[in-house]
Amino acid sequence: MEEIGLELRPELFVDGDHSIEAGMKALSALAAMPDRPSAVLCSNDMTAIGVMRAAFDLCLNIPRDLSVLGFDDIKLAQFMAPPLTTVQMSQTEIARLSFSALLDSLEPTRHGDGRQVYSMKTNLVLRHSTALAPGCLMNRAATARSEVDMALKLAEKMQSMNDRTFTL
Repeated sequence: MEEIGLELRPELFVDGDHSIEAGMKALSALAAMPDRPSAVLCSNDMTAIGVMRAAFDLCLNIPRDLSVLGFDDIKLAQFMAPPLTTVQMSQTEIARLSFSALLDSLEPTRHGDGRQVYSMKTNLVLRHSTALAPGCLMNRAATARSEVDMALKLAEKMQSMNDRTFTL
């Protein structure tokens, strides 16, 4: 977000336990803010499903009023109403990297001491739970060209992301 000039506001980060209930609770907190976010990126698809349920309870239309993005691409994601946009990862690759990390923790000399960075391929699965932020189309004529270019750059970057890097 910093890369495209958006402020990282700590109050927009909500802790949870990666469950449907945590997603519902998170959206309730976010929706109560005076400047409610137009999109929610969740730690996994189950949390995103909870966000979608809470949005329904709050009469928020997905994606018109709120975009929702999950992470995992569980089977249920494609059957949500609307189908959930999500980030897909290989479970086999996660298992392989986890085993490698376990071995590294048992044998610190394997890769030297310190933290090891692991990378894996991901894929953005665009479905129907995401859209332009409310008001984007109406304000497009008034928007500076640099802001439009910045948004397009972000969309292209998200679409072409080949790796998801994380540290254990």
